[in-house]
Amino acid sequence: MRFYLLLLLFASALLTSCTLDDESGPRIDLVGGSRFLSASRTVTTSANSVALADTFATRVFAERRDDGAELSRMLIVVQYSPTPYPYVYPTTTAFNPDSIPTEPASIVYLDTVLTGPQRQSVAFQFRTNMRTTSGREKWVFSAFDADNKEKERSFTLVMRNSDSARIAYHRYAVLLPAFTTPYSNSSLALLPGLTLPSSALRGHPENQALIDLAYLPLANGDRALAAPTTLSLYALTGYSKLTTG
Repeated sequence: MRFYLLLLLFASALLTSCTLDDESGPRIDLVGGSRFLSASRTVTTSANSVALADTFATRVFAERRDDGAELSRMLIVVQYSPTPYPYVYPTTTAFNPDSIPTEPASIVYLDTVLTGPQRQSVAFQFRTNMRTTSGREKWVFSAFDADNKEKERSFTLVMRNSDSARIAYHRYAVLLPAFTTPYSNSSLALLPGLTLPSSALRGHPENQALIDLAYLPLANGDRALAAPTTLSLYALTGYSKLTTG
């Protein structure tokens, strides 16, 4: 009986410890609803069809706890597996599953320091597209406080092309909006079929190196496609403030 009581006390202590740990650090949530994606999902395409880069919107909300430290940073990272690019699956009988890359390739979508009222609470809404090649992408949303405590939320998107093993070339359709805000996905990386906003380019040379084309507004109201080699594309990444609300 005494041993049983000790086990109960030990289990109670563990439960209390876990509860305290879970309630420390900032709060972060993904807003769900008809307009916002907050859970995992799978998208499929039929054979020989042009894959459409499915567009989705997500809203992230973070706040400090009543007795916790102020917010300090928000980070959004997407992890692509097996790779962000079209993966050519071997079609021979000697195919070795171990040859498929297992380490996901990560792209920092947003990494921002929070200031002013944002250190109490912040909401960030964005719209982007899934990739069009078969595989998974895990979106991880993290909030940090001034004590460097972190909380995160995530969801996984899966793209399944029925002809992944015999695809001859990368074919897709993607919406590329004109650059009107820091969060307009106006820069296109052709090989993975990904669009990125300036918030993902600022301070991230590795992301800048991915960009092949940018859709830009002109002074007379027209629009134009331009390559990074022909214009100062990354001057457009001067927008750095994360809006609240």
